[in-house]
Amino acid sequence: SSTRILFVDDEPNLLNGLQRLLRPMREQWEMYFATNGREAMELMQDTPCEVVVTDLFMPEQEGLETIMALRLKHPDTKIVAISGGGYQSKFVRVLDIATKLGANSTLQKPFSSQQMIHVLQEVIHV
Repeated sequence: SSTRILFVDDEPNLLNGLQRLLRPMREQWEMYFATNGREAMELMQDTPCEVVVTDLFMPEQEGLETIMALRLKHPDTKIVAISGGGYQSKFVRVLDIATKLGANSTLQKPFSSQQMIHVLQEVIHV
């Protein structure tokens, strides 16, 4: 059966890009998209997803809060945390916090579709 994956990012362009990049995986993955943490949590109630990919820098309900809420309500969900580009210390630090809060994997922007697919396949098959 296919794996349900939820992508959370406040940039519609990024979500559209992911939808396009990951189209080849449609047979294996059922993909859902939310533009903020609140929307993501509502969607998870109706359609629990095995994997949630969340951006960490979002104006509403920051990604870290979303990770905490997911860990609390959906402890078995695999989480991939995405952070802004560059190796500025703030991005690295936030990824570190995300991992401590329970993210299973992290990814820095910009990433290729191959990198995203690889990370998702890794967390799905853990």
